[in-house]
Amino acid sequence: MKNDLIEKLSNLSYVATTADAWSNGKRSYLRITVHWINPKTLSRCNGALACTRLKGPHTYDVLAQLLFNTYVSFKIQNQVMRTTTDNGRNFVKAFTVFGVDHDVNNTAVCNDEADDVQFIELFDILSTSNTYMNDDDYNNIHLPPHFRCASHRFSGQQRY
Repeated sequence: MKNDLIEKLSNLSYVATTADAWSNGKRSYLRITVHWINPKTLSRCNGALACTRLKGPHTYDVLAQLLFNTYVSFKIQNQVMRTTTDNGRNFVKAFTVFGVDHDVNNTAVCNDEADDVQFIELFDILSTSNTYMNDDDYNNIHLPPHFRCASHRFSGQQRY
């Protein structure tokens, strides 16, 4: 089953993921899903990457490592363009500390030195880098840009 999903994902250039951590009694869990557009039919597709028990506190660094390890396990670490989560501080900090920004279009040029600037696609950099991490190599965790779930954002606001 996992190999079938890896095969499907290997033919794609871009995917998006969602992640959610929750507790049920004294047990905590992490669920990660993947979403993509079928290039032939333009239909939306999805798959489950993980639903695992979290032992110990689910801090930002633990979540970041689990997310990245899952991406590497499914060989999509260079294909994930966005990850959507709730607004939990642990997820927000994970993506703040370990996230990379794919959006170079928002960069403003303030002076005439723009001729000296060379733009390199981040996807090209990530595709050629060795992103497989050693267990003790904290600096190799790279997460995609973060989206906060809209329904979680709205439910946190007071209604008038």
